Amino acid sequence: MATITTGVPSSDNIPGTKLNIYSAGNSDVTVNQVILLLGTLSKATDPAPTGVVNKLTLVTGSDQLATLVGSDSDIYEMYQGVENNGITAYFVAAASNSAADIATALEAVGDLSYWLVHPYASVSGVVNVIDSALSPSWSYLNADYCYAISAIEDSVTNLVTTGKTMNSAYNVVFALPTYLGSEPLTASLATRVGKLANEVIVTSASDPTAGIQALSVSLSPVDNSQAFSRTNRNTLFNSGFAIVRQDLGGESTIERGRTTYQTNAVGTADTSYRDIETLNKLAYAATSFTQILNNKFFAVSKKLITDDSTPIPAGSTAVTLSTISSACIEIYNTLQTELVVQKLKAFSSNQSVVYAGDGKVDVYLPLYLTNTLRAINIGATFTVS
Repeated sequence: MATITTGVPSSDNIPGTKLNIYSAGNSDVTVNQVILLLGTLSKATDPAPTGVVNKLTLVTGSDQLATLVGSDSDIYEMYQGVENNGITAYFVAAASNSAADIATALEAVGDLSYWLVHPYASVSGVVNVIDSALSPSWSYLNADYCYAISAIEDSVTNLVTTGKTMNSAYNVVFALPTYLGSEPLTASLATRVGKLANEVIVTSASDPTAGIQALSVSLSPVDNSQAFSRTNRNTLFNSGFAIVRQDLGGESTIERGRTTYQTNAVGTADTSYRDIETLNKLAYAATSFTQILNNKFFAVSKKLITDDSTPIPAGSTAVTLSTISSACIEIYNTLQTELVVQKLKAFSSNQSVVYAGDGKVDVYLPLYLTNTLRAINIGATFTVS
């Protein structure tokens, strides 16, 4: 009998579908993801903010948020970018922007599926702390599928150096030139993070297959002499940063998103978790399989698991390994119709379903994700007659 690695220990005896995601290279689905704004309270004293640190709080509007965190707080400034997208927002205030205080604040959030938006990627240790907090959300125990969005403003040289310290599959960090204009409120880093995050979140929420590239974003323009050149943006992308292009007219576009993930656990260059689109598709596919299989095999009536050779009377609650395999193929076919995955025939041939004993079934799912068209590279020759 084949052995399938699921990452679910034999000691886990809670009924239901449990799915872990691994990198092979190194509808009936509800996704209820929210925005979580992470920042600090205003230091103003008149009036002082009424919110408290390390407490998950629902945002009901700008006025309520201003009262709780202060209108000059980074939480409030980030909210201006995501306020009108129709997605529920929460905030959690940390005691400070230190890595330790960020970790404490995230511990207060609990079991919630969210996009984390914060302005602290440049603070030592914060990206690593957030990675540790969000990684469990991608396991079967949580299945919340969270990732974070932030930005750093600095010179290309300093950003490349910083990029070497970040290697997280669940952190998206935009590289921005330092803003030297005269509009500090509308161009604060927190304000820009909110606007950048809004484009990523709205695009991801509307379609898990959508490319996170060529997305217009309303940022206060820097002087053209400060804007990153094409060569610089390519360098920054290859250093782990999502990149933004500003044209000569001052209009900004998210040129291409990515996570900070660059190497695998043994230090080998790896692109498996580089693209935001990969996270979106994996989260959608995983949610599809777990929700539909749970509804089919655990929500309606108690099922019996029998061998494929066992005759099953009409109306019986018994299922076989072939029944479960067919259900997985059906789900995959739907995902292929939605262009999340491809190669149904290969999936059908390579998936495996085995009985692990004690009423437990192990399933191997080879997910062949679709990819985003990135470039058309042309070599042309010419003659002169």
